[in-house]
Amino acid sequence: MEVTLSLPDKIYRDISTAAKKSKRKIADLIVDVVEEKYSNQSFENSLANLSDEEVLALAKLQMPKKQSERHSKLLYKNQAGTITTEEKQELVFFQQVYGAALARKTDGILEAIQRNLIKNPDDLADE
Repeated sequence: MEVTLSLPDKIYRDISTAAKKSKRKIADLIVDVVEEKYSNQSFENSLANLSDEEVLALAKLQMPKKQSERHSKLLYKNQAGTITTEEKQELVFFQQVYGAALARKTDGILEAIQRNLIKNPDDLADE
């Protein structure tokens, strides 16, 4: 199905920049965003289908150490005002990934509590 969109200039510039960096078409990136949004909705419905082990793994989700260190470095450079334009785009990407992962981790924690796998999030640190 073909759809025509009118995007605000800033969103178009951001998508255009990301498309150039990834050597992809703008339309493909927009489709990815829409699919991700749809996937998040279906993800919430699929929590009930996960095993207890999978729910606990989701509740313990963490950014890999190397990515976490890079994210921290970019945050520091941003606060210091020494971040480049490319680094700023990378930081925005990290923030989006981190936000999505945190939302899924939260869903995993809530599901683990509902299943009585843990009493509260602090129980995850003990394991």
